[in-house]
Amino acid sequence: MSAGTRIQNKVRRGIEKAGRKTGTGPLICTIGRNTGTGTPWDNNVSTVPDLLYPVTGIENMQDVRDMTGTLIGMKKRTLTINATGVTPLKSDTIAVGVAPGDVVEGTKFEEIISVMYLSPGGTVLLYRLELAV
Repeated sequence: MSAGTRIQNKVRRGIEKAGRKTGTGPLICTIGRNTGTGTPWDNNVSTVPDLLYPVTGIENMQDVRDMTGTLIGMKKRTLTINATGVTPLKSDTIAVGVAPGDVVEGTKFEEIISVMYLSPGGTVLLYRLELAV
């Protein structure tokens, strides 16, 4: 196991521990990815994405300010997730607080607006997703 992989696992465990110590437990989320096999006019198209990936996250909501520092009445919602699994894409969606095994027809999957990452030395340690509010 490389040093980068060990650090990724430590970051993941830290995110899980933060959820246990400050809330009701780790915030398990599910990234949904469609493979593009269905078409909108198929009668059997599901609202559940084709592929589901578990991630652990920390959610944050903050007020947005303009260039002068004045609040503009908008919020920015971000989710910081571990980097030990799938690489999230802007085309993916995410179900916050829902484990893959709990996804059912009608589970709310949210749009990912942007994907940023922390990558010292070339190893991605965590991703920061901006979600639609």
